[in-house]
Amino acid sequence: MTPDNPARRSLSVSADVEVCRPNKGATRTLAIGAGTATIGGNLSLPSNGEGNQENRIATVTISTGTLSVGGNITMGAFQLNLQTSIVFSGAGTLNIGGNFTTSGGYGTLTTVAGSTVNYNGSSAQSVLIDDATNAITYNNLTFSNSGTKTLSGAISATNVTGNIAVNGGTLNNGGYAIVGNAGKTVSVANGATFLLAGTSGMPTGFPAPTLGTSSTVDYAGGNQTVSNLAYGNLTLSGSGTKTMPGTSMSINGNFTVSGSTTVTAGNSLTIGGNVVLGGGTFNASSYTHNVTGNWTNNGGTFNAGTSTINLNGTSAQVIGGTGTNTFNNLTIANSAGVSYAGSVTVSGNLSVTSGYVEMDDQYFQVPNNTIQIAGFAAVTSTATSHMPQKVNRDWTISGTWSTGNVTCRFYWDDADDGNFNWGSYTPSVYKGTDEFTQTAYDVSGSKNWVEVSIPADKDLSKGTYTIGRSDEGTLPVELSSFTVAMNGYSMVTLQWVTQSETNVSGFRIYRNTVENMDTAQMLSVFVPATNTSQMQVYQVTDEEVYQDGVYYYWLENVDLDGVSQFHGPVSITVTLTNPAPPMIPVIQGISNAYPNPFNPRVTLSCGVLKSGQTQIDVYNLKGQLVKTLFTGMKEKGNFTIQWDGTDNAGRAQSSGIYFVRMKTDTGAFSHKVVLSK
Repeated sequence: MTPDNPARRSLSVSADVEVCRPNKGATRTLAIGAGTATIGGNLSLPSNGEGNQENRIATVTISTGTLSVGGNITMGAFQLNLQTSIVFSGAGTLNIGGNFTTSGGYGTLTTVAGSTVNYNGSSAQSVLIDDATNAITYNNLTFSNSGTKTLSGAISATNVTGNIAVNGGTLNNGGYAIVGNAGKTVSVANGATFLLAGTSGMPTGFPAPTLGTSSTVDYAGGNQTVSNLAYGNLTLSGSGTKTMPGTSMSINGNFTVSGSTTVTAGNSLTIGGNVVLGGGTFNASSYTHNVTGNWTNNGGTFNAGTSTINLNGTSAQVIGGTGTNTFNNLTIANSAGVSYAGSVTVSGNLSVTSGYVEMDDQYFQVPNNTIQIAGFAAVTSTATSHMPQKVNRDWTISGTWSTGNVTCRFYWDDADDGNFNWGSYTPSVYKGTDEFTQTAYDVSGSKNWVEVSIPADKDLSKGTYTIGRSDEGTLPVELSSFTVAMNGYSMVTLQWVTQSETNVSGFRIYRNTVENMDTAQMLSVFVPATNTSQMQVYQVTDEEVYQDGVYYYWLENVDLDGVSQFHGPVSITVTLTNPAPPMIPVIQGISNAYPNPFNPRVTLSCGVLKSGQTQIDVYNLKGQLVKTLFTGMKEKGNFTIQWDGTDNAGRAQSSGIYFVRMKTDTGAFSHKVVLSK
C-alpha cells in the first residue's frame, strides 16, 4: 500500500489495516519514507496461498520516518514463498501499542543501525523477541508509557544489536536471560521499573545498567544475586533467596522487601529513602545499615543479628509499623528527631548521638545523650488510679548503662492529670521512693512534659516511673463535668462532678437569661466542698424559675484562699406549661458507695458514657486482686453493683480499706470503700 502522492508526508488511519495481495506472484508494500504514519487499529500482514507457486509477499518498509500502530501487529506466513516482513532501511521508528505476534514460520523483522522499535502501549504488552522459526532482529529496543512489557524469549546479541531503554512502565524479562553486545547499554529511566523475573539477575554482556535515581529494579525471581549498582529504588520480591553483594551498596530511593523472599545482606547498605518490610525476611547479619528515610515493618520479619541500624536523615524520621521491630543496635543521628510508630525493642544498645528518639505512642523521649543504653524498651499505661497523688499514667522502662546520666523526657496530657492547673507547682518523676528532680519542663500546653536526668545507679529496668508534684502534694481536680436538666417537678436541676478536691471552700451558682456573666444573678445557695480525694457528685435545684425561656448558668468554685474559678455557661430551655420528662444525666465512673464504711454489703453507683466492654474489680491495699464483680458489655447509662465483702473463692475478707476499680473503653476509675466488722 503505497501513497498515490509521493510527496505526501503523513498518513492517519483509525481502522485496522491489512497489507496483503490476493494474486499470485505479487507483492503488497506499505512504505514509510521520511513522513509519519499512524494506524489506530491493528496492522496485519497475511500472505496465504495454495501450493509452492503462489509467491505472495506482504511487506512494511520503514526508512527514516515513523510508523505508529495503536493495536496489535500480526505477521502470518506458512511457506517459504509466502513471506511477510517488516524491514527498516534507515534510522526510522516503529511504535507498537499492542502485542507483536507471528504465525507460521516465515515472518521477519529486520532493522539497521540507528533504527528503533518502541513498545509504548499503556496496558500490558507481549514483546516478541524470537519464536525460533521467525527471524526477529532489533537494533534499539525501547519501552515507554505506563504498561507492563513482558518478553517472550531471551534477548541475545543475535536479536538485539543496539541498546535497550526502559523509559516508562515496567519491563518484565519473563524469566529469560538478557545477553547483550559489548559497548551497548541498558538504561532504566526515572519512574520506570525493570522487573527481573528469572534467576539470572542483571543482564550479562552489557556494561552495568544505567539506572535513574527514581527508577525501580525489582528482583522478583527465585534465588538471585543482587548486583552492586547505583540503584534508584530496589525491590526484592517473589520467593527464594536474594543474596546482597559482598561489598557496601548504596540505594538512592526506597528499599522494599515483600513476598516470601529471604534477603541475606552481604555488607553494609546506605539507603537514601525508606525501608519497607511488607513481607519476606530480611537478615541484617553483622553490618551497619544507614537509613535516611523511614523504617516500616508491616508484615515482614527482621532478623537483626549483631547489626546496627543507623537512622541519620536530615528531616524527621519514623520507625516502627504493625510488625515486630526488634533491633540489635539502634543509633539515632538525626538532628530533626526520630519517632516510634508501633512496637520497637532494642536488644543491643540504643545510642542517641544527635537529635532525639521519641516514642510518641508511649509518651516518652530520649534526647541526645551520647550514652549507650542496653536492652532498651518503654511501655506506658493509663489503666492506673494514681490520682490525686500522681498523674494517671505510668511507664515501665527497660535499659542499663554503665556510666553517666541518661536524660529522659516524660509526657502526659490533660486527661491524665484531670486538667490540673499546675500554676506555680513543679512536676517531678518518681520511681518508688526515688524522686528525680526536673531539669526542664513545660506544663502550659495540652501535652505536658518533664525532663529528668537518671544516673546509672538508678537503673531504668528496676521499676515503674510516675509523675507527681515536687512538694509531694495532691493534684486536685476542681471539676470534671457541669450539666443542667429539668427534674420531674418542672424545676431546673444543676449537677457537677469533681474527681478530687484540695483547699476548696465551696461552690456558688449564677443565672442569667442572656449569655452574659457580668449581669448574672447569684442564687441564694452556697454548697460546701468535701475536700476529698474521691469523686463527688453535687446537685442544686433552682426553685426560682417561674417563666418559660432560655436560661444560662455558671458555676464558681471558691478556694480557701479566696481565689475563684468560673465554669460554664450551660444552658437550658424551660417550658413550664408542658414540662418534658426529666433527663437523668449519666455519671461516668463510680459516683458513690453506700453505706461506707459497710458490713457486710456495699452498693456502688456506676455509670458509663459509651456502650462497651466494662470490668469492675476489688483490690486490697497491697494491690492484689480480691474479687471481680463484673466483666462484659455494659450499655450507656447508670447502674448499681454490690460487693458482699468476699473474694473470688467466696472467703470473707478482713476489715480494712479496699479499692473498687472500674475500667471502660473511655477510662479507668477508682473508689475507696471501708469494710468494718
